[in-house]
Amino acid sequence: SFPTRRSSDLDLYVRGEYRLEARLSVLGDFNVLNACAAFAVADHYHVDLNKAAERLALYQGFTGRLQRFIKDGVLVIDDTYNASPVSMKAGLDVLENMAYGEGKKTAVLGDMFELGDRSAAFHYEVGVHAAKKKIDRLYLIGENILETQRGARENGAIFEIRHFASREALAEALKEDMAPGDVIYLKASNGMKLKEVREAVTGG
Repeated sequence: SFPTRRSSDLDLYVRGEYRLEARLSVLGDFNVLNACAAFAVADHYHVDLNKAAERLALYQGFTGRLQRFIKDGVLVIDDTYNASPVSMKAGLDVLENMAYGEGKKTAVLGDMFELGDRSAAFHYEVGVHAAKKKIDRLYLIGENILETQRGARENGAIFEIRHFASREALAEALKEDMAPGDVIYLKASNGMKLKEVREAVTGG
């Protein structure tokens, strides 16, 4: 079994016996599960698990997938490569569970593409999920994402919700609002170009 302490750490047990504590450099419980699978394969092929843990700790993930940046004491999480309802909900979970400073947590979400006839329903579901999260701000951009706004408001969201007409206006608001100790999480389909917002906030 592989119980986790934090979203990026795990205690490794093999056949019921404690073996080691591993620390990952990537975020998300789903990456912990991926690491567990890697350890299981390593154990099957008699790879030294301590060496496997050392290698896994070096893995930094991919561009635009839960990348971390620090700007003026603000942690910015760039998850802008792509988005689906499942990954967007998982990203909100990452934001809620992120331990960093004592500041505010801001989710910046944009449209998800290629969802077919259920697009409105999927965007609404993300809003329902967001309403349950302990975050402070929900900043939105896009047309379909208005359903996320509706889902959050209709399901008891108590945090600030704002919708922006342009990436420029969104970036300016983030730069004005952010303060040391804050966490900003950005997620949308790649076509929404939220990477440009992240670059404006972090300076490249």
